[in-house]
Amino acid sequence: MKKETVIYLPRLDATFFEIEGYAIALCRFVRDSGGQVWAGWIKGGYGVVLRIQNISRKLLKIGTSILINFAIESWETLSVIERVVNATPLPDNSAEIPWGTVWLCSQRLSKRLTFQLPNGAYLVSRVARSGRSVFAVRLGKHREGLWRQAVEAKAVGKLCYISWSAPQFDEQKDLWIPTFGSQKVK
Repeated sequence: MKKETVIYLPRLDATFFEIEGYAIALCRFVRDSGGQVWAGWIKGGYGVVLRIQNISRKLLKIGTSILINFAIESWETLSVIERVVNATPLPDNSAEIPWGTVWLCSQRLSKRLTFQLPNGAYLVSRVARSGRSVFAVRLGKHREGLWRQAVEAKAVGKLCYISWSAPQFDEQKDLWIPTFGSQKVK
């Protein structure tokens, strides 16, 4: 019977950004190596699960070793739990934004950016009032109204985060803490 490797990256002390970054890097490594991968948040945002198929265990071990070494050099915490199970078909990602399609990044909010991102992407302005983002939305089909909200919130032209997972979005908008380079509005 065909096997697949399941890798868990629990959150522990790491942030959503760190865990997601490692997961996306591993997804790209697997795809670049000719394998197939599906990744998603563990319910409640407690970490990431990756299901990996059609790649040798030896090659996968190289990929995970690179991530672990990078975490050590960066003084970050990374736990990797790996197990081999019988393969089942990977979930269809067409209903959600596939991992690695939209990388978490900081860009200036523009109308072009707002209309180019896929449905389901999240935008969180780094402009804050009372410690909370002034503009935090999930993009859908109707963008004109969202664009007007961004203009009214004075978030246009300012840095914003782009993400595509609900746990990460919740962390960004609810636990927004001003950091170096963040803009504050009184």
